[in-house]
Amino acid sequence: MRDFALIAEALSDADRRGEPAVLATVVRTEGSTYRRAGARMLLRRDGTTVGAVSGGCLEADLAARVDPLLAAGRPELVTYDTRSDEDLVWGLGLGCNGRVDVLLEPLTGDALARARAVHARCRDLSEPAVVTTIIAAGARAGARVGDRVMVTESGGPVALGLDLDAAPPELLVDACEALAAGSSTVRAYGAIEVVHEVVAPPLSLLVCGAGADAVPLVRLAVGLGWRVTVAEHRSGYARPDRFPGAAVRLPDGDASAADLGRGCDSAVVMSHHYERDVLYVQALLAAGVPYVGVLGPRRRTERMVAELGVSDADAARLYAPVGLDIGAETPDEIALAIVAEVQAVKAGRAAGPLRRRPGGIHDGACGSDPAPAAADVSPRCAP
Repeated sequence: MRDFALIAEALSDADRRGEPAVLATVVRTEGSTYRRAGARMLLRRDGTTVGAVSGGCLEADLAARVDPLLAAGRPELVTYDTRSDEDLVWGLGLGCNGRVDVLLEPLTGDALARARAVHARCRDLSEPAVVTTIIAAGARAGARVGDRVMVTESGGPVALGLDLDAAPPELLVDACEALAAGSSTVRAYGAIEVVHEVVAPPLSLLVCGAGADAVPLVRLAVGLGWRVTVAEHRSGYARPDRFPGAAVRLPDGDASAADLGRGCDSAVVMSHHYERDVLYVQALLAAGVPYVGVLGPRRRTERMVAELGVSDADAARLYAPVGLDIGAETPDEIALAIVAEVQAVKAGRAAGPLRRRPGGIHDGACGSDPAPAAADVSPRCAP
């Protein structure tokens, strides 16, 4: 998520300047809310902010809490409940019909350093993880609000303020279950309440081709916080200054298309050179890239499929013509159509109008769950 990178940078700046800050994190939601659990923002004493926890309706109230929080030096859990249409919340009459619990943490000294470490680790993730955060703790709980631990599939738990020896043993088991389910949850362990927040690594996109139409695509993807790599065989086009924020590679020199595509969430083939596009498509399908978009007419891709003898299973990962049908004509519009389709496929959505979607906008909210039944836990994730 782009917020992690921006907040990590802002925390580093605050640390260098010796300035305090307040971290606001949505830890639980019910009903209709603008952002889900995991949304976060950093508020600084000078009034600057990074990130967002709502569409702008909560931020003013949060900003008013900064000075009192820093003066008190204690975290606070704040609830905003807008489920009653008859109740003019804070005199604003929001009428969002939802509840949002926001953890506010005053950050100075060691607390600021820990928060910076958490956000830097989340920024640099290469696999899904769970960040477990203490959001409430009794006086004798042996834990502090804001203490954290991170769990990934491939490594053991990393303590980020939380004393693992003193933590309830089932806490790490539940963190692993949240990771396996891909769903954040709030749980209570006696006097301790935590949020197990599932954090996904940034979406990765490989763009095969560095023509003029690749520039807006890369710019838009980088702006969303995606990890973008541009593969281009022409050294005059494969210049980092043309694609700020992206890695630029010469696949015929230091890596093959298959090497570049391995581990990517998505790839878009747009070199405007038929033979080269055929090689790109072949390599990307062999690398197992889940989404392979191909720019150009449908018949052109059908010819590729026939020449390569692509199986039906592999053909299901080909998106050609690439992009959603939004009437795109210009390079910027085409880039928007492509990015929207990549996002939809990654999220498992049909990409239709929201007004036609049954139920809520989001798949679910992060609320308090009952204790789960016993379940197997991956050994790599187990404490």
